Amino acid sequence: MKTRLISLILAALLLAAIPASAVNGQSMSYSDGLVDYIKRGEGYRAMPYASGGNWLIGYGCLINSPADYPNGISEAGAEALLRGKMDLFARAIHNLLDRYGVQVTQGQFDALCGLSYSVGTAWTNPGNRLSSMLIRGLDNYSEQEIATAFAVWCHVGSSPNTALLRRRSIELDMFFNDSYADRADQFRWLILDPKGGENEYSDVAMYRAGAPYGVLPQPTRSGYTFAGWQTADGRVLKRADTVTENLYVSATWLEGNVVLEPDPEPVPETPPEEEPLVSPFPDVAADAWYAKDVIGLTQKGIVSGFDDGRFYPDRNVTWGQALKLVLLAAGYPEQKPPTPSKSEDGDEEPVQPHWAEGYRYYGSILGYPVTDAQSLDKPVTRYEIAALVRAALELPESTEPSPYADASGPAVRALYAAGIMQGSWEGDQRVFKGNDNIRRSELCAVVARTERYASEHFVFVAGTRKAVHFDWAMSEWEPTAFVTDERERMAYDDASRSTRLGIDVSSHQGEIDWQAVAADGVEFAILRVGFRGYGSEGTLNDDERFVENLAGAKAAGLDVGVYFFSQALSVEEALEEADFVLERIQGLPLTMPVVFDWEQMTYAGSRTARPDFSVLTDCALAFCEKIRAAGFEPMVYLNKTLGYLYYDLGRMQHLELWLAWYHPQPDFVYAYRMWQYGDSGKVKGINEKVDMNIWLS
Repeated sequence: MKTRLISLILAALLLAAIPASAVNGQSMSYSDGLVDYIKRGEGYRAMPYASGGNWLIGYGCLINSPADYPNGISEAGAEALLRGKMDLFARAIHNLLDRYGVQVTQGQFDALCGLSYSVGTAWTNPGNRLSSMLIRGLDNYSEQEIATAFAVWCHVGSSPNTALLRRRSIELDMFFNDSYADRADQFRWLILDPKGGENEYSDVAMYRAGAPYGVLPQPTRSGYTFAGWQTADGRVLKRADTVTENLYVSATWLEGNVVLEPDPEPVPETPPEEEPLVSPFPDVAADAWYAKDVIGLTQKGIVSGFDDGRFYPDRNVTWGQALKLVLLAAGYPEQKPPTPSKSEDGDEEPVQPHWAEGYRYYGSILGYPVTDAQSLDKPVTRYEIAALVRAALELPESTEPSPYADASGPAVRALYAAGIMQGSWEGDQRVFKGNDNIRRSELCAVVARTERYASEHFVFVAGTRKAVHFDWAMSEWEPTAFVTDERERMAYDDASRSTRLGIDVSSHQGEIDWQAVAADGVEFAILRVGFRGYGSEGTLNDDERFVENLAGAKAAGLDVGVYFFSQALSVEEALEEADFVLERIQGLPLTMPVVFDWEQMTYAGSRTARPDFSVLTDCALAFCEKIRAAGFEPMVYLNKTLGYLYYDLGRMQHLELWLAWYHPQPDFVYAYRMWQYGDSGKVKGINEKVDMNIWLS
């Protein structure tokens, strides 16, 4: 962005104006969590690229020209460059905070650093509203006022940019909630069109989701009376309305000086009282610090009490118990003990293995710090649990100093950074007590936090756990915003986004009345142009109705793309398929992508029953690059298993994805442009069931 160049200059000037000692007034630095957030938001690009009239590289770092990095930059080099830029922004923010004696939390400092990385440090000028609020004290302003002052830094040129608003929403979650979960749904925005008037402060306002608006901006216009903000569907916002979605709203005006009925103040809702915890164990008090975790894990059937009905929260935990609970919480499958072994002569009774031997063996082959089988009934220490959990979750090395007075190992620091083990206090010192045996109550807290961490950082598909690559392009679609009508037609409930309803068809749908299809609300169609046979020979075949379907769909006014059903087993075969497609579509008026649709056929005799999945990404890239070189927009069709387990999506960041998953709300974590949400749709003009799709933009 253009603002980055300006911000770097401003940061340098600010730093030059202050002594080095003043920079360290709060001795606060940006966190690794912020760096991870920026990396996820910017995405890694090895080679220089142009954006907004500037040259960038790596994780959106500003450079002078491509000549600075003729051979590109590695991911490690890109992170180092990013941190160097962040050091400048952090010091510029320290200048503001130290000069006026402002104290902020770590989440607030990180959010301000994230804002600066995105739009520069111009906001630190004391004349700007956000800076002024920090100087005068945040306690003097409402959350909504602060959120709006933060969110107004969202413009490209003179227009609000929804991608930047999403970034501001995530940073506000960081600012107010110390959250690094990339949640853009905690705050919602209004983009305000004054329709000839003037907004009182900005053309953007920000509100916490789920709360009433409370205060709405009041624009002015000479000779008119403001009559409210109107949504696209004609509804006029009220202060008592609950904030549920992002909206574009327009001012409505009445000519002259008109006295209007006042918009009543929202009546504060009494928050529902949480149902009191009811402990199933007489020795677990409902107000104990560990009660919620113990009760929650008990309700899930993960832990249980003893035969006498008690839980014994202070008892030690054995290695066998710890291995099972931690591995399951981290997302690994349940392990059965091995088959009892028999003596050679068969006379002696079979030797029964330890009940946890399956977990010990599974952990050992994964390289976890487990003990031998004879130790499964021995107590496990807090140090040992820390090492086990760190290995199970593959936690990265923490660069932060140890918060403990008595421990500083990598596992201890990693678990503290992840919020899984926090130690305890002795006087004014935080201690870890690593040599103490861990108690059942403590392990329940660790297991519950491990489970939460795993759900946020891993995906689980086909019995496999895969780490989420937050540096890849992430899905921008909120699963709960997908809604269906009475005909099960899918839509996306966000006025700021546009969607189109579509189908994909082949000769299997038979003859199609395309005029009836269009009249039934279908806006686009992806047509099968051909396919490779499933057999060993893998012949290339035309779809016998492609020409007919293309003519009919175009005549009905639909946007049209094509797909090829691939069974390629090598790059050479993928290129052969691309040539086949191009021979049939050159010169055709396609307005939608050309799709590489590789699917595994698992029945006996299928050529893809046991493919070499390691070449699948190469096949997709070869097909798509040839299609793009011919002037068409390529796309790759995949399901969750292919996307998570077999495609290397890190190499496919420049390609649009078409997700197939038949579920009311998609939870695929990576970016996709089209979603095939069903395979049994009913559309007028088509006698057979048909695949249903939604295009998202």
